[in-house]
Amino acid sequence: MPADIRYLLQKLLPDMPGQDGYAGDFSCRPVGGGSINSTFQILTKPNKRWFGKFNNVRQFPDLFVKESNGLALLRRLGPIRVPATLLCTETEGTQVLLLEWIDEGIRTDDFWRRFGQQLALQHRVTQPEFGLDHNNYMGALPQDNTPTPSWTEFFRDRRLEPQVRSPSMPA
Repeated sequence: MPADIRYLLQKLLPDMPGQDGYAGDFSCRPVGGGSINSTFQILTKPNKRWFGKFNNVRQFPDLFVKESNGLALLRRLGPIRVPATLLCTETEGTQVLLLEWIDEGIRTDDFWRRFGQQLALQHRVTQPEFGLDHNNYMGALPQDNTPTPSWTEFFRDRRLEPQVRSPSMPA
């Protein structure tokens, strides 16, 4: 773990909710899966686990605020378990998002059946328009969520076109 992230955690962890009995000792292990953030599983004494994400404040302004808002929306509207945000802050040029750690489920046939049912229920949640009241990111790409009455228009104009116009798209 980079020393600057270790320093930030030493500063932030004592004030985390649910850290009664925190002795100031923690360990971290890198967690893969993303391309723009530094991510770690954080284990503190007494046996609390968190998922931590770190990024530069200037490179992706409000990235984690927007992610935290999106997670809160999914938690409110759907049946799929979504991690709780425990801390979302900016300090010393770094944005920090600490989330509840959720262990991977065992991928049995029943797991996939329940997951499919929950995902279908999630997609039954409807709104009068497609979009959100705020913009966010899809990875490193800013994402326009201006509400649109047509799903086709929203998906074409707000999702596909920005990807195609992105300088990182191969020619």
